[in-house]
Amino acid sequence: MASYQDIHLISWNVAGLKPTLDFMRRFGGLKEFCKRHRVDILCLQEVKVTSKTLAQGRQYEVDGYESYWACNDGNGFQRQGLNGCATFVRKGLNVEAA
Repeated sequence: MASYQDIHLISWNVAGLKPTLDFMRRFGGLKEFCKRHRVDILCLQEVKVTSKTLAQGRQYEVDGYESYWACNDGNGFQRQGLNGCATFVRKGLNVEAA
């Protein structure tokens, strides 16, 4: 028999990750936000980050979390840098569909 635990999932439309992170730095940053709110999974929409920006550095990593990104790089008729989402999952969290 499987053992289940509650998870804390937060979904947030940030309308731009960079300004949101700049604002959050006043309160300790994204890592402190996740710690304070005991976040297991954090889903961010409208991050407006390209894969090129992600490849340039570690500014969007959060210690203790794995991150998964869907970026808009401007393929086809889409404007580059719009939309996009990021999901941060606490390391060690084992999630499966029931």
